[in-house]
Amino acid sequence: RHIDPLNAQASYRKINQTLQCNICDKYKKSLVLSDKLNTQDLHLKAVTLTGGNISLK
Repeated sequence: RHIDPLNAQASYRKINQTLQCNICDKYKKSLVLSDKLNTQDLHLKAVTLTGGNISLK
């Protein structure tokens, strides 16, 4: 998924598996469900930085 950095308004839908998204092609964020009943929105669990320039880490 590509997001224009000037319009970084992303939306996600709930699914029963791990969801990966790329933000500005630099960061990978792992999203998880807020609760097991799927009644709340997704929330950010962790940020993992991989590759790229060391100055971005």
